[in-house]
Amino acid sequence: MFRRLTYLVSFVLVLVAVPLVTHAQVVNLLEDPSFENEIIIGNTAWNRWLTWAAGGAVNSTVEIDKTEFSDGEKSLRVNPSGTGQFAVIYAAIPLEVGERYTVSFWAKAEAPRTVQARLQAMNNSSMETADFQLTTEWAEYTFTAEAPNASIKLQIQWDAGVEVPYWLDFVSLYAGEYVAGIEPSGWSRVKAADPDPADGAADVPRDVVLSWTPGEFADLHDVYFGTSFDDVNDAINLRGLEYVEVTGYKGILGSSAITVTAWIKTISTDTGAIVGWGPNVSGERFGFRVDVGRRPSVDDRYFIGQIDEVRIYDRALTQEEVT
Repeated sequence: MFRRLTYLVSFVLVLVAVPLVTHAQVVNLLEDPSFENEIIIGNTAWNRWLTWAAGGAVNSTVEIDKTEFSDGEKSLRVNPSGTGQFAVIYAAIPLEVGERYTVSFWAKAEAPRTVQARLQAMNNSSMETADFQLTTEWAEYTFTAEAPNASIKLQIQWDAGVEVPYWLDFVSLYAGEYVAGIEPSGWSRVKAADPDPADGAADVPRDVVLSWTPGEFADLHDVYFGTSFDDVNDAINLRGLEYVEVTGYKGILGSSAITVTAWIKTISTDTGAIVGWGPNVSGERFGFRVDVGRRPSVDDRYFIGQIDEVRIYDRALTQEEVT
């Protein structure tokens, strides 16, 4: 077991901030606009959120995604399949005929693709539509139109068999013209800014005091040092309640010494093995399993810190190779 301490040149700041919503004086006519309550899942009644398919699109699906979202902690992932028509719908919305209303939604796609948004009469007698080209980044899409009927459904749909998944979040329908500045809460989880010394600064005194401008309401500051952004950004950050489970690994059997190495950064002052195996007896056969960040025999013993570049060698390394 060993620890490496490295002195590097530039730094990247990653913050976790408490969500902050930019408020505006509008009333959203849609319930569960960010799919946090999952109303759409399994709903077959023609009210609130539901899905509808026609033709060869009947195998299309939707699912709640907790890994991609712009607002709250969830979004709706749409998985198109086939060549028919598939729509995400909010049904039975009472509107004032002739009054103007604004549709706003945040979306991204796995690859650039087109979707269409409609304000359509529940009896399909009239509609207002707008086409949008989605990108691979979250963005807001809006259109404003007069209500064509007193009972409306909002449809976001696709046609023509483009089987590219996309995500929807923070969907709004409100009276009046478009109001700028209504942002999803997810956008408040911003990185820090204005580092001093500046990123990439050279000839910096060793006793310099680091400073930066934090994101508003940030409650945690993780400071990473490195000459490569990817190296520090891709490290696993373990805060004492997580671990990495390596699945499908059959382990190592043998009777000769092996070496396990890892880059380790931790704020903990506790001592103890992070990786261990078998009896420490020369020539005795042993079995080895991978468990990174957790002692498997004790449920509540987790590692706190960052672990990166975990490697397993089938031979013992020399001291020079380790250092």
